[in-house]
Amino acid sequence: MNASLKKIKHLRLTVLDYANKKFSHLTVPKDPQSVDENWIADTWPSDLKNDFALVGVLEENLLNDKRLTASDMNKCNTMYKYYMRNMNREGYTDKERKSMIMNMDKLIEDLLNMGHKINAIKCYRESMGKLDGKLPGLREAKDYVDKLQESMNVKQ
Repeated sequence: MNASLKKIKHLRLTVLDYANKKFSHLTVPKDPQSVDENWIADTWPSDLKNDFALVGVLEENLLNDKRLTASDMNKCNTMYKYYMRNMNREGYTDKERKSMIMNMDKLIEDLLNMGHKINAIKCYRESMGKLDGKLPGLREAKDYVDKLQESMNVKQ
């Protein structure tokens, strides 16, 4: 299986995972090949149906032409980023998110107390990247750690 086909199959699974989290009251089949158009038409909103259909078209084009155009690859990348970002954002309740941030703050405080400011910045970036699906910049991470450090009165 070539890299493009793997990417499209991964995109299909990502869309299904998103639907599973977003519409947890519905039963989303785990096997992407078992999702038929009748099931989708009855349960998913139109934008999700259209994106899932597009994945099928891209897969069909790849199987027929043995390659994807740059435009098709761009569509795959854009769609993948969208669903990953929104799945991560919507995957946590406010209570879970607050708890995760409190745990992150405690870990950052521990790192600062040990004198590991760079690791504290890395911790912030990785934790927020998991929560929001988007890695924050170094400036944002440093500012956050500096404010936390200031509130702790830890010597720099």
